[in-house]
Amino acid sequence: MSFGGRGSGYRHNSPARTAGFRVAALEQPRPSSIRRTVCLSEAMYEGEAQVEGVRSIRVGTLAELKRLLERWGPEGPVPVLADPGCSALGPSRRWP
Repeated sequence: MSFGGRGSGYRHNSPARTAGFRVAALEQPRPSSIRRTVCLSEAMYEGEAQVEGVRSIRVGTLAELKRLLERWGPEGPVPVLADPGCSALGPSRRWP
């Protein structure tokens, strides 16, 4: 799921996030979110976005995504990486 309307809501109230897991997102380079002002995917256009207290930051590489997660932990901003093919997941975890 991307950071569009549904994805933003999921990440804000994510059981993984509230349980202390670090959350990141893979997104299209130019998301087609209709209500961009309430979508964390806006970070792909603006570099950052904030929706209901959850902040997302666009990152350029998988290494940068990992550094951000390590630096901030589960309470920090959610990194979003342009990866339309989900290649960051690796071959064993690729979605159909």
